[in-house]
Amino acid sequence: DLGRFIFSPSEETERQYRFLRQHRPRLIPVWWDGGLRIAFWGASGTRLPRDGVARQESLERGMWANLRPRETTVPCPFAIDGGRTYQVREGIRALVVAVGNEQLHAYVLTEPSSPYYFTMTRRERMPVFVASDFGSV
Repeated sequence: DLGRFIFSPSEETERQYRFLRQHRPRLIPVWWDGGLRIAFWGASGTRLPRDGVARQESLERGMWANLRPRETTVPCPFAIDGGRTYQVREGIRALVVAVGNEQLHAYVLTEPSSPYYFTMTRRERMPVFVASDFGSV
């Protein structure tokens, strides 16, 4: 039931879906095999990494190779980090690990924060954006 993810800032605005890491179970939308799917954000009680993030550097070093992930996009017009909501132009890059035929586990790719992103959120790492929203490191 995705009803618990519906968010409407006011009666005059359009309803939106809001997926947050503190929700249980943690779920996140991803593009998968030509369609939009809802994946588990990280994992719990499996051999997969628990946290829902993956460092871009670890992907480049082949540390995810044994899980055979596929890169995809998390479609989102907005994101929240460090208590700040900001606009996202084309989505956020992620890895998806498929378990069996149906169960998907997603991991948002991160990289060191750009100076602007760090000033905005006070976070050392930022999502890897499909479009370069906040500049490079």
